[in-house]
Amino acid sequence: MSVSQIFSDRSHRAAPTPFLAWVHVERAFYGLLVLIGAGLRLGWLRVEPLNSLEAGQAWSAWLAVNGSGNSGPAPDSPLLYSVQTLLFWLLGPGDAIARVVPALCGVGVIALLWYWRAWLGQITTLLAALLVTVDPWLTASSRLADSAMLALFLALLTITGLLQMAAQTANQPDVPVSAGWRTTTALSLGLLLISGPQAWSWLVVVALFAWLCLPRASIQLWLRDGGWWTLVAAAAVLGATGWLARPEGLGAISTSFTVWLQQITGSGVTEPYTLSWLGWRLLLEEPLLL
Repeated sequence: MSVSQIFSDRSHRAAPTPFLAWVHVERAFYGLLVLIGAGLRLGWLRVEPLNSLEAGQAWSAWLAVNGSGNSGPAPDSPLLYSVQTLLFWLLGPGDAIARVVPALCGVGVIALLWYWRAWLGQITTLLAALLVTVDPWLTASSRLADSAMLALFLALLTITGLLQMAAQTANQPDVPVSAGWRTTTALSLGLLLISGPQAWSWLVVVALFAWLCLPRASIQLWLRDGGWWTLVAAAAVLGATGWLARPEGLGAISTSFTVWLQQITGSGVTEPYTLSWLGWRLLLEEPLLL
């Protein structure tokens, strides 16, 4: 066998498979960050018992599963109430079961940053994903059975979808936006509306982002899209009621708004999260963001 044939055979054997050709350094780094984030957020969820705020939310779902009606405290997150009710019915109650959905949303926040590369740049987005992965505040919030991480994930998913829709409209103005991102964005916005008290703050962020960062033509096109807003409303109603199985979930929407007002004003019995609280938390716990 000639030397050329030997090298030809080696090069043929070394040809990468389609999967290996798909995986490159950037994808490998993101995959590693997602795995690390999943371990930090999903590992040992049942070690610590539910605190009082977590137990109040989970208790309402447990009572609903056991046929006790509306005797429990009013949930401040219609979406988490519906999801926990479904999980308790399917898998039984438990601390880890109550916390698993916020933990998955925390992992989803890391994965969503992949779609921001074209806007922020590859290096910047990768560094942001690294910070989000190891951030102690985000990690701790992801391990709690409350609605904070649901609202953050759905807000980021909505903004990501708006970015993708705007990019498609700018590149091909005469071609309708792909059904995938159009539907995903509508569903995420509808679920954001019912995700809990923090959703009302994130809605302000989403609105400001759309107004300041997206083309006016795209915004006007979406505002006139009746079918899109129908999807938003359907997602909100079905998500709040557990696919119409728990109509009392609609009442929790007003509860979440009331809790939000109490938090930002420092009134009522809930823990206040005023603007001064946000400033101190950023200074003391998130200096890298500043």
